Amino acid sequence: MTHTCKIVIGLTTLLLGLLSYTANTSAHFVWIESPSALSTNQFTIVKAYFGEYNEQLKEQTGGRLDERAGLTSWLIEPNGTKRALDMTKESNHFQIPITLRNPGIYNLLAINQDEPVRDGTPYPSIGMLYKPMFYARTQFSIVDTQAVSAQTGTTTETLPLDIIPRQTSSSKTSAHPTVNEELAVQVIFQGRPLSKATPVAHAPNGWSKELQTNDSGVTQFTPLWPGTYVIDYINLETTPGHFNDQPYEAIRHRATLTIQVTGDQ
Repeated sequence: MTHTCKIVIGLTTLLLGLLSYTANTSAHFVWIESPSALSTNQFTIVKAYFGEYNEQLKEQTGGRLDERAGLTSWLIEPNGTKRALDMTKESNHFQIPITLRNPGIYNLLAINQDEPVRDGTPYPSIGMLYKPMFYARTQFSIVDTQAVSAQTGTTTETLPLDIIPRQTSSSKTSAHPTVNEELAVQVIFQGRPLSKATPVAHAPNGWSKELQTNDSGVTQFTPLWPGTYVIDYINLETTPGHFNDQPYEAIRHRATLTIQVTGDQ
């Protein structure tokens, strides 16, 4: 191999590495992991992570997990009652202890609005000073002898950018999603359905698929493997403003929905 060829290969490798680094630095999000179904009065630990789920990257305390120090979470109970939750930072996640009392569907939400203004000019997908915002949602249930449909209430609160699970007509009568069952989700921005949005579904084995919402903000996908699925979406809102006396040209909203999928019943 000639010296010139080695230099070209070396520069190509370096360039690919820099491009990969650029993509990865803008690909982080917050997601929540929890059981899909619990028993009455069962104590459990829910975990909130920051990183890249599809890359099995979970940021650590002493590193980039510390950027999420402003993360807060709350629980919405089946009757619509809302209560704030305690969060404790551990080695690679935030720990959220909960005990659920009544049957029904619970929503756990998290939000981080305290991220400082960032310089997005090096990134083609941003290209300006921006204010990052992170949101996360998951659902789980306590099952009793009632029909599942009777336990499923409407979502009483939405995040500024939100991804909400929606039941499809083909859904099975089960307490939680199963493999090969079509799942529907709705993307909502500022309380309104977001059409032509392109959320990405990440499977537990690293497989990812880009989806597209219809005019009602709804899209579907069919999980092929059991485990934790994370649906992720970014919406860049080109609204200028100031945060902590720093100007920005846009708000970069990033939301996730975590869904636990079990094997065929």
